[in-house]
Amino acid sequence: MARTHGKHIGGAHPAPTRLLEPLEVTARHISERGCTRPAAQLPTATSGSHVAYRSGFMADGPGITAAAHDAGALVLWDLSHSVGSVVVELDAWGADLASGCSYKYLCGGPGAPAFGYVASRHLERLDQPIQGWMGTADVFAMGPRYEAGPGIRRFLTGTPPVLGMLAMEPVLDMIGEVSIEAIRAKSVLLTEFVIEFADAHLAPLGVTLASPRDSSRRGGHVTLNHPRMKQVTAELWEQDVIPDYRDPGGLRIGLSPLTTSFAEVITGMTRVASSLTTPRVEYTGNDLLYRSRRDAGNHS
Repeated sequence: MARTHGKHIGGAHPAPTRLLEPLEVTARHISERGCTRPAAQLPTATSGSHVAYRSGFMADGPGITAAAHDAGALVLWDLSHSVGSVVVELDAWGADLASGCSYKYLCGGPGAPAFGYVASRHLERLDQPIQGWMGTADVFAMGPRYEAGPGIRRFLTGTPPVLGMLAMEPVLDMIGEVSIEAIRAKSVLLTEFVIEFADAHLAPLGVTLASPRDSSRRGGHVTLNHPRMKQVTAELWEQDVIPDYRDPGGLRIGLSPLTTSFAEVITGMTRVASSLTTPRVEYTGNDLLYRSRRDAGNHS
C-alpha cells in the first residue's frame, strides 16, 4: 500500500547475525544501529518490534516514540512478543498505533485473534485502507458507498472469529486478576533461571547467550546460540519439549509466565544439555530449582 501511494519503504535493522551475538544491549547499541535516525531521513511513519523476535531485546518504547515524534513521524509498535509478558503502556508512551497477536503469551493458541490499537487522537483522521462491512457506520445499510463507523469500529473489517474470541475471555480475566506486574515479575525470574542454568551447564559446551542479561532490556524469551541448535531443536521436539529454532544457530526458549513452571524449565534445559553431550548427561539442577522457587515466592 505504501508503494501504491508513492511512498519509499526503508529499514534500519541490525544484521541478523548480530542479533545472535552474546553482547550486552544498551541504549548506545540502539542508536548506533539507526533506530533513532536524523530527522531528514526519518519517514512519515515508522514501525518496530517492542521485543525482538530473535534475541528478546526489549526496546525503549517511550524513548523511541518520542524520537520519532520529534522527527514528525507516527509510530506503529509490534507487540506480538510483548503483550502478556511485559508491561506495555501505549497511552503513557504517546504511541500512535500498535498491533499484535494473542496466540503467544496470551495463551490463545494457533488461530487466535489479532488485535490493534489506535490512539484516540487519531481515530477520526485515519482511514482503514482494507475496508469491510463490520467497519461501516451501519452494517446492514448495504449502500452504494463505504461510510466508516465511529471511533475504533472503523478499523474493523470482516466478521471477527467469535470462537477464538470466546476462548480468550477466561485468559484475559485471569491476567486482570493476577495483574501484568506479577506476570512480568515471574517472567523475569523464569528468564533469569534459564540464563543461570545456561551459564553453569551449557556455556562449557560452547553455548552462548544471544539475549540481553539486563532484565530491563529483556522480554519473555531467551535465545541460546550454538552451531548444533537446529539438530537439538529436532531432538527436543521428539521428547515433547517444544522450543523454536531461529537462524543462525539460535534456540529460542519461550517462557509463558501463566503456564510455565520452574520444574518444567529444569526438564527442558537438562534435555538441551543432554542433546549437546556425548554420552548424554542428566543435570538435576536441584540447587538452581530451590533458589528460583525461593526467589519466586508465590509466582511459582
